[in-house]
Amino acid sequence: MPLSLHYLDFDFSEDEAGNACWDALASVAPQHWDALLAETHSVLAWCAAQGEPGDLDAGFCWDFDLQAMLEEAHPTTAIALTWIPAGWQCPAPLPDAGRRCLSLTISGSGAFASAFGQRWHMD
Repeated sequence: MPLSLHYLDFDFSEDEAGNACWDALASVAPQHWDALLAETHSVLAWCAAQGEPGDLDAGFCWDFDLQAMLEEAHPTTAIALTWIPAGWQCPAPLPDAGRRCLSLTISGSGAFASAFGQRWHMD
């Protein structure tokens, strides 16, 4: 059954080899950060259930890149955020103010792409 996403809005692209790529960028107020992380965790946990992430050219079926930033006046500050299947690792507490931005790129083989699209309602 497809699941709806509320914070992550993915853009899709495909290369000549049939590998798919989804890019999402979300910017939220501090009170929505935990919900964004929960949604992102759901997506990544589903992906991890399909197999270990890694370089598609090395035979893995999917991989991802995750970046997070605090949007302050200037400059923006990177958030040391790491996802593992057990949850999130963020060594430093975040300030109560300032929007938080999360960038997620997921790439996958043709079979993974089909399953991902069906699961997350990506037409």
